[in-house]
Amino acid sequence: MVNASSNLASQTRIEKKMTDKKKYVTLVKKYDGVTPNANGVIYSPEALKKAVDEHQNLAGSGKWLGGTFLNGDFQKYPLPLSEVSHVVREVSMDGDIVQAQIELLDTPRGKFLQSMIEAGQKPTMGIAALASVEEDDTVRNMDLSTIDVIGFEEDK
Repeated sequence: MVNASSNLASQTRIEKKMTDKKKYVTLVKKYDGVTPNANGVIYSPEALKKAVDEHQNLAGSGKWLGGTFLNGDFQKYPLPLSEVSHVVREVSMDGDIVQAQIELLDTPRGKFLQSMIEAGQKPTMGIAALASVEEDDTVRNMDLSTIDVIGFEEDK
């Protein structure tokens, strides 16, 4: 088992929803099942879909998945609470698109992330998982550890 994180190009849709002063952002990322992540690992669509569905089932039972803003510095999991910037409230997969709705927290990292978004930055999503990597560098069995913000989209 290894800790695998992805850094493929993402699309971020900023949806600022305010409910009882909570702040939500929706992150969207394409996983094509062909392009390796930063660790040279490819998530098979079937493994990723299964992990996403399992997380959503956990979220429905009241368990939550915390994430952080990494800024290029990969973390060890599980995250200490002092490093958590957001909670993944919903995650889904449609075809090769993973979508995660995160709630920004009132923590130092959460406040920093919120200030960057308010300044017009679009966060990029990375998935960290505990996974079995096959000889062809493909993950066919994984448990979602977290969905992190791994940086910001570059202006084009």
